[in-house]
Amino acid sequence: MKKILLTTLLTTTVVTSAMAGNNTKEPAKASKQVDLSTLTCGQFVQMSAPEAITTLSWIDGYLTKKDGKPVWDVESFVQHRDKLINVCVDKDGKDKLVLEEIKNIN
Repeated sequence: MKKILLTTLLTTTVVTSAMAGNNTKEPAKASKQVDLSTLTCGQFVQMSAPEAITTLSWIDGYLTKKDGKPVWDVESFVQHRDKLINVCVDKDGKDKLVLEEIKNIN
């Protein structure tokens, strides 16, 4: 159930954000830095939706590497998201390091 809620929330937020665009006149301010070398799955699933989406976007870029094309592969993003969420919401997953788990995703 937690996996379904998290997946739905992240998907809804991504789609809503993409459709709404950025209508603010003030520049976005970074709230904090995330050290992915120490980020656990437990911390990841406790992130706010915007933080989780930003982290997932970084992870997707990390996994797909630079190929010289300015194209976002949404299918790939969704697959990476789903695989990470599956690992992180597993009863034994909360203490796993996200960075170590994403190396096993591809």
